[in-house]
Parts: sequence; structure tokens; C-alpha cells
Amino acid sequence: MKLKLTKKVLSAIEIEHRHNFDWLRNKLVDMDVITSIIYKALISGNKLLIAGNGGSASDASHLAAELTGRFVHERKPLNAIALATNYAEVTCF
Repeated sequence: MKLKLTKKVLSAIEIEHRHNFDWLRNKLVDMDVITSIIYKALISGNKLLIAGNGGSASDASHLAAELTGRFVHERKPLNAIALATNYAEVTCF
């Protein structure tokens, strides 16, 4: 079956995208707060535990690697553990 792209379909897609962008715009303030909390925790020597499910588990692993590695600038590694991939660390602590 072939999808017929009509004005009605395009309008529905546009409404959905506008809704998603509005939702994201409202969340940016929350992201600033969350980023600030994580930053303060990491520079205080705390550990960031990152979780995900499915593809998000891969994202969590990638973020932990970026934080514990040096990424762009030479710096002290930050304490981060991806819970879905570090079974030994999770069960040890």
C-alpha cells in the first residue's frame, strides 16, 4: 500500500512537529538546571550513574566513556558509570 501525501497528512505532520518543538523548548530550562546539578556533582568529586534501556543504554555507555576519557581537552577523568554495561562495578559498589 502506498501512502498518499496529501495536505491533510502534511498538516498533521506539521502539527506534531510543532508540538514536539514546543515541548522541547519548555524542557530547555529543565536541561539547564539538570546540567548545573550534574556539573556541581562532578566537580565536587561525586560519581554520575547513567542508565538507559535499549538504544539509550548505548547512549549511557557513550556518555560515561566521554566523561571518563578526555574527549577534546586534556583533563582529569570524571567519575561516571554506565549501569547497563559495567556489571562488575555495579555489583562491587
